[in-house]
Amino acid sequence: MVSDRRYSIKKNRLINAAYGNMEYLADASDSVSRKDVQKNAFFLLPALDGAENNSVWGRLSMDVEAEPSVVYIVHIIALNEQIAAGNDGDISVDKYLSDSDVEQEKKNLFFKNTGEVRAVNLEDVLLYSLKGRYLWIYIEIQGEGSFAFSNMKVDMVGDNFMMTFPQVYRERNSFFHRYMSIFSSIYNDFQSQIDKLPGRFDIENTSCEFLIEYLGWLGIDILREYVDDGMIRKLAAEAFELKRYRGTRYVLERIGEIMLGEKPVIIERRQIIDNMNKTDKQVSDALYGENPYDVSVLTTVECNDSRRRWLSGFLEQFIPVRCKLKLIFLCGHNKMDTYTYMGVNARLWDVAKVRLDEGTVPLDEMGIMK
Repeated sequence: MVSDRRYSIKKNRLINAAYGNMEYLADASDSVSRKDVQKNAFFLLPALDGAENNSVWGRLSMDVEAEPSVVYIVHIIALNEQIAAGNDGDISVDKYLSDSDVEQEKKNLFFKNTGEVRAVNLEDVLLYSLKGRYLWIYIEIQGEGSFAFSNMKVDMVGDNFMMTFPQVYRERNSFFHRYMSIFSSIYNDFQSQIDKLPGRFDIENTSCEFLIEYLGWLGIDILREYVDDGMIRKLAAEAFELKRYRGTRYVLERIGEIMLGEKPVIIERRQIIDNMNKTDKQVSDALYGENPYDVSVLTTVECNDSRRRWLSGFLEQFIPVRCKLKLIFLCGHNKMDTYTYMGVNARLWDVAKVRLDEGTVPLDEMGIMK
């Protein structure tokens, strides 16, 4: 039904709106903001088409951010034609209202003569007294200070409960009608929040701050300073699986891949054989612990001390109660001094060049010495 229409004022309509000291901010919120906070401003939304003559209108709602010193006046009119009679002949309502050379007093008189709905500093306005195919919304901003609005919506119904009552109670714009609209406004606001939930939980597009809060709901606590956006989104995407496999080797390996960029080596103390000599056992106990429930996580990724401590504490959220975790950061290579010989992964300290018969060449260009 036409009377059930709801208009969401978003990018396409806002781009075509008329602005006086206002500007459209092309962001996710589709907001309109005041430019110069010391000058008066106005915003005119082009006519909304109700598709039928004498269409009835219900409710205007929007989210406003304004300083206490700012006064914003919302003028709303409805007409069956987009042309109105003027002193100099017929005029376009859009053109007349968007003309910054027309004095505001003349515009106010025009609104008054056409049966406007006028609201001061209100985010929710009932439009039950308006009838007309086309609806104009004009916002006048006075006083010094910042002003912005977003999430503007126009509802042709305005209430959700009147049709549930007997016909005798359905008088439009009556006290009972306006009273029931209070509960409709509360209901619509709740419904609007519910409609946003799928986007709110869209891991690829929602804010990382919300994902950190979401992970906290699942018992996974992280600090923003030690993780980047990619890590947060991966953890959120796999949070259910990580919780499901908590206490297993798999979850430690997977978290290591996410947080360090490589799969760590997991060594459980119970896997170390005990039939070794005393010296080897002491070394083994020092490395991997003495308790059979101890677990060591080995990685070659370099981290500073603060991130090491945080990562160790983070991994402890996923180990069994009796388990003791040891996080070991391995050096990727050995450095030789004067009295050592070439070994696996060994390299010189700071020598950059060697001298051959043909001359001096860098080590990385030397290739194989013959």
